[in-house]
Amino acid sequence: MDKRELSYDDLMSTISQAELAQLATNGMLTDATLERCAHIGRFMQRLSSASPNPNLEVRDVLTEAEVQATWQETAFSSADVGRCPLLGTKSTTNLA
Repeated sequence: MDKRELSYDDLMSTISQAELAQLATNGMLTDATLERCAHIGRFMQRLSSASPNPNLEVRDVLTEAEVQATWQETAFSSADVGRCPLLGTKSTTNLA
């Protein structure tokens, strides 16, 4: 069986945590997908550090530019990660 290649969008919106955990446990994720998972983990950790108050939303604490900068900073230096999937494409102020 071939290993699965999952995009950032797949990892952040399409696949369930249970399915992702099962694929990872079975060694069925490509190295690129595992790197994306690690990047998302570092990114989410950094966002949670920026706002230790769980009652606040990201948009209450960080600007879109700050979220995008964090997205870029938490990627591997050679990775082209593009725009943060949480930011969407329509609004410059409406963070998910």
